[in-house]
Amino acid sequence: MIYIFHHKSKVFQNFQTYKFLVKNHIGRKVKTLRSDNGGEYATNDFKRFCEIRRILQQCITPYTLEQNGVFKCKN
Repeated sequence: MIYIFHHKSKVFQNFQTYKFLVKNHIGRKVKTLRSDNGGEYATNDFKRFCEIRRILQQCITPYTLEQNGVFKCKN
């Protein structure tokens, strides 16, 4: 799924929606969230949400092609 945001403040709200859709439509749990260490993923609410639901947050090192090359190539 691809979500396009006009404001970074919508990331947390849309992640909650995404998690709900994955659980209900696919029947799977979100176990890991890999992000670029952006501030929108580091808020206390976002971290707490992930901790309670046991979602591992992984942050890639900025400007490291080895870690985010596949994603960047698809974009």
